[in-house]
Amino acid sequence: MPLNSGLTQVAISGIVAFSCPGFFNALSGLGGAGSENASANAPANVALYVTFAVFGYFGGMFFNLYGPRVLMSCGGVTYAIYAACAYINGSGYLGSSPAAVTASKTLFVLAGALLGFGAALFWTAQGAMMIAYAPEHRKGFYIGMFWFVFNLGGFMGGILQFVLNYRAIEADAAAQSNALSYFVFVATMLAGSLTAAIFVIPDPCHGKVIREDGTEIKKEEVGNKSVRQEIMDVVEGAKVTPAICMRPRSAMPGADLASGASRKTCSCCSCSSSGPTSS
Repeated sequence: MPLNSGLTQVAISGIVAFSCPGFFNALSGLGGAGSENASANAPANVALYVTFAVFGYFGGMFFNLYGPRVLMSCGGVTYAIYAACAYINGSGYLGSSPAAVTASKTLFVLAGALLGFGAALFWTAQGAMMIAYAPEHRKGFYIGMFWFVFNLGGFMGGILQFVLNYRAIEADAAAQSNALSYFVFVATMLAGSLTAAIFVIPDPCHGKVIREDGTEIKKEEVGNKSVRQEIMDVVEGAKVTPAICMRPRSAMPGADLASGASRKTCSCCSCSSSGPTSS
């Protein structure tokens, strides 16, 4: 199947989601991002979901300006940064002095805020690709295929965490995940970002992406406006009554995700939670 096929592009977005937010979900499912010292996890999640909510609203503007490649690759990198900072926070990499501990926690919170911004970019691009690239009668298949591949990331990440930390689980169920598991997660997330940077078509217009039914993606379907026009549209969108009415309902699943991601892993099981998704 050619690279410029809509189905191929959505499949690639699924692979990137498998590597980045999929493995993030596995990391979050450990509770405290796998850290023995989970005190910074709650403020990091606050920073994450606040920035996710704010910049998620502006995601469409960024997509129209920069296209899916930039948003998916840059968004994917922020997942890797978050995982690396989770390791630094939990391992005492910066030292054990009060100043070093405070610096580690601050770095982790900042990484959470950065991830919120990156996740907003990532999921905006993914949603636009999945809907725009699918023929009308095949949208359900495209959505199902993407979410199947994406959730495999959490499944495979969980298995990797179990295998890499099996001996630690036997010794002390409350211990932090070992360094190798973090390095594997960071490397996988970076590989996903690189996949997006290489294989996602940056400008899907003018016949560069073809749907299964042979139709081309039109310019008006992905936007062709100046930065000023995009900002004005964002401001006007805030005044639309249906969008205002949907805001309380949209916040409900996000609150559940944020609270779930803060739980510390108990001694007998992994308390699962989802991460920044398109909810």
